[in-house]
Amino acid sequence: MTRNTIINETIIILTAMISMSLASCMNNPHRNKPMKVICVPVFGQSIALGEEAIRITDFDTLAVKYNHRIVTERMDEDFGFFSDTELKQSVKRLINYDKRAFELSVYGMAEEYLDRTANDSIIICVFPGGQGETSITGMMPGSKAYRKFIDEIKAAHRRAINLGWTFELPAYCWMQGENDIAWQTSKNYRKDMETWHERFCNDVKVITGQEKAPICICYQANCLSRAERRFTDSTFHRPETYVPNAQYQLIKQRTDFMASGPTYPYDAVGERIHIDAIGQKRIGHLAGLTLWRISQGENSDGLLPGRYFTTDSTHIALTFIIPHPPLVLDDTQVNNPGNYGFNVISEDGHDIIKEVKLTNDTIYIECTRAINGARLRYAVNGTAGKSGRKNGSRGCLRDSQGDVFKCNIQGKMYRMDNWCLQFDIPIVR
Repeated sequence: MTRNTIINETIIILTAMISMSLASCMNNPHRNKPMKVICVPVFGQSIALGEEAIRITDFDTLAVKYNHRIVTERMDEDFGFFSDTELKQSVKRLINYDKRAFELSVYGMAEEYLDRTANDSIIICVFPGGQGETSITGMMPGSKAYRKFIDEIKAAHRRAINLGWTFELPAYCWMQGENDIAWQTSKNYRKDMETWHERFCNDVKVITGQEKAPICICYQANCLSRAERRFTDSTFHRPETYVPNAQYQLIKQRTDFMASGPTYPYDAVGERIHIDAIGQKRIGHLAGLTLWRISQGENSDGLLPGRYFTTDSTHIALTFIIPHPPLVLDDTQVNNPGNYGFNVISEDGHDIIKEVKLTNDTIYIECTRAINGARLRYAVNGTAGKSGRKNGSRGCLRDSQGDVFKCNIQGKMYRMDNWCLQFDIPIVR
């Protein structure tokens, strides 16, 4: 193929892309109405991109149910054509190549948010960004994945304004960390994530002109058993907890980080890393509930450990920050890995827990010997090579939000409980 032929074909493709984009905008039934676009994309690794999660969202049904108010970055309804470059993405749309149209959490997020708002002048714009099998250091500002993500936000903003709409990006969903758990590429995940967040917020404010910085709706990565080095549950130093611990700390300590939830309550495809379509949908609905609370000026941090007390040398009392009491030890949704997912690991590498009890908002832990210098852990366990609610790193502690909030997925109602975030805390008496 000659260079001129390649250039000519590229021009044809680009012309077709522009025509398709203009046609989709022209056909939007809300064109020139006083609509407000709420843009909430998801960024991260392959879980953000829905890898292996066979799509269960029907886009035609979605369009009808929500009156064409859930759109892509192109302000159209052509979902499911993600690629690593805009050109490849556009070609996929042109030839309708949807072989990799996976289930994304942001579909459920958009549905949940629109179900809760009475404002029918709101359009929600969702799309994925990021790159699979990549450390957070490989997706920093200046990287290919970051530039593409920012370019898509710019394009979404421009198209919305051209349609006569206002545009705001109040939040984004974060789903990255598995690579850094396995390979520990990031030497300080919390610092790296704060750096990414700060730069992204500044870039968004420049693009949109909004004064308020976006909120990070953060999941928690829980694939400890996928680490390259194999650890036992009683290993005292477990570097794979650095990433989920950093995410837990950011949610607990910063007002601009809020929770969707951990991944361990869901099934993983083949019990590997990627949560399945139902899991994507469920965590997406939790993210949508968080987005709705953000719009109401409320906080949404999920279920977090509060304070621990050492009543004597062998007993611990651990309180929790509970959005919807009461606490429940649920070993039906999540298989009990032993002691409901709690461990107290001594410096010499032994799990010294004797018994775990729940009373009201407090977990009481009795140990077989002195606890000073030990580490108190939750959901730091699992079978090597496994992820998910059956055999992965997991725990059984949740609140009772599901008594009030449920989501309908393929005709089945699922509880929307807050499951406790994984943690690894040193004990000091």
